[in-house]
Amino acid sequence: MTINPNKALWEKGDFTRIAESMRESGEALVTTLGITDGLDVLDLGCGDGTTALPAARLGANVLGCRHRQQPR
Repeated sequence: MTINPNKALWEKGDFTRIAESMRESGEALVTTLGITDGLDVLDLGCGDGTTALPAARLGANVLGCRHRQQPR
């Protein structure tokens, strides 16, 4: 059985490393979507802002929501 390396990384919880590898994809998504000044953007599951921050830098009104499961 082959383990998906991305799934294994997420399950490990090394979110800083994951986010670093996604920085360029967040900026590319914002560019592709044509985010502009004054546009309202809701980023669900925003993490550390990989997509929300580039959108905000372009002048969008960004609301980022991050879910964090509470320890049991």
